[in-house]
Amino acid sequence: MQPTWLVDILAGVMLATSTYCVARLVVARSWGRALHQDVNLAHMADGVAMAGMLDATFRTLPNGVWEIVFGTMTVWFASRGARFVVRRGVGGVDDDHVHHVTHYLSHLVMSGGMLYMFVETSAPAAGSAARSGAMSVMGSAGAGASSLALLALLFVLVLFASAVWHADSLTRFTTTRTA
Repeated sequence: MQPTWLVDILAGVMLATSTYCVARLVVARSWGRALHQDVNLAHMADGVAMAGMLDATFRTLPNGVWEIVFGTMTVWFASRGARFVVRRGVGGVDDDHVHHVTHYLSHLVMSGGMLYMFVETSAPAAGSAARSGAMSVMGSAGAGASSLALLALLFVLVLFASAVWHADSLTRFTTTRTA
């Protein structure tokens, strides 16, 4: 048995994240500032989709449509990363001095992870009917192990490494004192 209050809180956090990303897009456009629109749209879609996976009352689109959305985003971030590597090389940085290969890789894995979750939850588990809401996300492993379980582990490891990488890069926003 899962605590429904926790699932509701997590779904609320996902919707708040989506709202924040939409607000960033609106403010950046009205102020004429540059912003990674693709990344904010991806985070907005992630939040809405995850809220629907956690609580069926927040479900907005059928799983097949979400699979198309996240499949398209996966291809988009893969192509962006490939174009960057062709132009600047694997170790290259862009005009804003950010190492975009890791940026595109982390968003590629995030989109691929979301695609994976929707593909896994839409496929009926062996001997059971497809579940809905948080049970399909949290209970899919117990109903019949997926042949792609190692892929899920790979997603987790890459996203964890990405989180560490991005947390470590926060130091570039600090000021340095000269003696």
